[in-house]
Amino acid sequence: MNSEASRLSDEQIKHIRAKALRALGPIRPAQSESPAEPDILFRAERTKAGRLLPPYYVVYFLLVELLGFKNLGRWEKLAWSVPIEYKEKVFLVEHRKLGLGIFCVDAAANEERANEIRIKIEKACKAARPYFQQLAKNAIEGGKLNVHNNHASLYGRLQYMLGRYRAALKAEERAKKRPPVVRHYPNGGMSSSWRHWTDASNRVAWLAQGAIEAFFSWSEHALIHLAVLSGRIESGTALLKVTMGDWKEKYQLALDISDPLWKEHYDKLLQVRNEHRNFIAHGAFGKDGRAFSFHSKAGAVTLSLAEDETGQPTFLPRKTISDRDAVGVIEGWITDVRRLKEPHWMHLESYLTSILPFGKREYSIAISSVEEMERYIECQVRINDDHANMDW
Repeated sequence: MNSEASRLSDEQIKHIRAKALRALGPIRPAQSESPAEPDILFRAERTKAGRLLPPYYVVYFLLVELLGFKNLGRWEKLAWSVPIEYKEKVFLVEHRKLGLGIFCVDAAANEERANEIRIKIEKACKAARPYFQQLAKNAIEGGKLNVHNNHASLYGRLQYMLGRYRAALKAEERAKKRPPVVRHYPNGGMSSSWRHWTDASNRVAWLAQGAIEAFFSWSEHALIHLAVLSGRIESGTALLKVTMGDWKEKYQLALDISDPLWKEHYDKLLQVRNEHRNFIAHGAFGKDGRAFSFHSKAGAVTLSLAEDETGQPTFLPRKTISDRDAVGVIEGWITDVRRLKEPHWMHLESYLTSILPFGKREYSIAISSVEEMERYIECQVRINDDHANMDW
């Protein structure tokens, strides 16, 4: 958190509120004496300008939480409604099923004023930025957080890369069976080219690397969800720390490495990570850490950036894991996670967010069996559908 997000005093909040009100200018909460058309709540139409407002929660925090504008509350297909007055006309800033907007009677004739309202709200939101940062910090400290579930897209990318990799392996086998391309020259010379084989082998290596990258991208995400579901992250501060931490920390939090199986997977995946992912991320000098060489009486000597407890360069050879074996390690881990953590996997594939406060209660029951997780998912999907449809 930067210094702006440190806890605000009452005086600082008062100052921010004053700046936001100045940015809003003549916009003020609608009152009983405001010139509202009859039945405006039912006749108000969406303006085009309202589609360009900041996110609904930012506008709500600005108008209702910071500035104290009146919220008329929920209604069918409506989450909240804030009536405002601008240039002797009443508008509604509402979050409806089809999104946030600025609404009024005879929208077409009032687009210019609606756009002016939109611009002033945007300026007020910028003025209130330190207040929003304070709310974000409060949310982290309060721990009532949901972790977005991006498993589908990240895992889909991994499966796509693995599919391309397997296809490239078959193409490489076919290329190996083809004879070299022989070229004869007028002077009687000749040459043989195995370019089709080397090209096919390069594609295998590139796609293996792509699959490994995709795996670690997905697994960092999935491990966070596994840890939340297992109740191993109890606070928002801890969640933020582990989310920003490295892969090793996420793995050890999500899976018990005192279990020999998960420890074996951990050691193998760590080797894959060090040799395959990190070597690409840090300049791709060599999978065994080869980066430099120096001259000696023995000839050129290759130096490796050792991945060991010393962290010192070395010229001693180190055994590395092949592309094919690395992919096999990844696929083996996924197989065991799906087999031994089936309820967790079901939750990943459900598109549901992971709810941090549920870690010690609801999830302890849900992950106890496939049947319990099925019941939990069915219940949460129904609740989410009701909220998405604003069926209160």
